[in-house]
Amino acid sequence: MKKFLRNYNFEDYFDSLILSRGKSYYKGNRILDIWCQQDLVTAYIDGSEIYRIEIRANDKELNNFYCSCPYSEDGEYMCKHIAAVLYYLEENDIPELEISNKKKVKREKNKSELSKIYDEMNYELRKISDRSGFVNYYNGRYFVDLVSNVSNYVDGFIDNEEYNNAFELIKYTYRFIKDTFMDGSMVNFKIHYI
Repeated sequence: MKKFLRNYNFEDYFDSLILSRGKSYYKGNRILDIWCQQDLVTAYIDGSEIYRIEIRANDKELNNFYCSCPYSEDGEYMCKHIAAVLYYLEENDIPELEISNKKKVKREKNKSELSKIYDEMNYELRKISDRSGFVNYYNGRYFVDLVSNVSNYVDGFIDNEEYNNAFELIKYTYRFIKDTFMDGSMVNFKIHYI
């Protein structure tokens, strides 16, 4: 666990309305995932869609910030999503190199293992898709990682002689790949497999 921004007055950088909305996002548990790697904090917030926030910070200063929302994605403005993460950082320790998702843990208690995997795949896809539902060029590598990780689950099912689950997961993954829209560098296209 790591601490950030304990003695830093970030509120001076925000408009009061944005701060107020950011605080309500924080208090409303809209932060889905948050973790850090060295001085980079990465978070996902449930807004009108799921936005990715990256903040470079330490316990004394805010060095850089990014949010994928339309208001802030060019880096010129600090948005309510960044404010929500900063409020979180002010009051909480952050897990290093691990992802926590409080909402997902509650939902998963009574689901089958396949349902959990399907939900995780769709959740991860939403995180890397833009507001139009496309996986852009830069997030393509995360999509490849997402699909590649399915083989670990398939291997586990086979090792436990759960062949039906392995086959169902392979079928689901095929449809998942087929139905995912990718945003090319110049032209939008859909992945097709024969």
